[in-house]
Amino acid sequence: MGRKAKYSKEFKIEIVKRYLKGESATALANEYEMTGKQGDHRIRYWAQRYEAFGESAFDNASRNKSYSKSLKDKVIKEYLLGGTSTTQLAIKYNISSAEIVRSWI
Repeated sequence: MGRKAKYSKEFKIEIVKRYLKGESATALANEYEMTGKQGDHRIRYWAQRYEAFGESAFDNASRNKSYSKSLKDKVIKEYLLGGTSTTQLAIKYNISSAEIVRSWI
């Protein structure tokens, strides 16, 4: 049995499309009571992933991803060289969250 996401794929796509059409991330987060964990930041992150990977960015995984040591080293080195945020690196390398990149660093 797969993991259950807090927000459905359909919900994320709907919110992202509204955001990309010009609605405020803060207003959307407030409308859907997503204030607990910086909902506006979450919406912006979803939008970045959507722009990079399309609707497949929100496919549910049946298990946690694993990442090779060489990928981790590459990401850490790129971060330490400067100019690239953990969010940008997560999107560039299709890592499930910026928090994972931060934990590697």
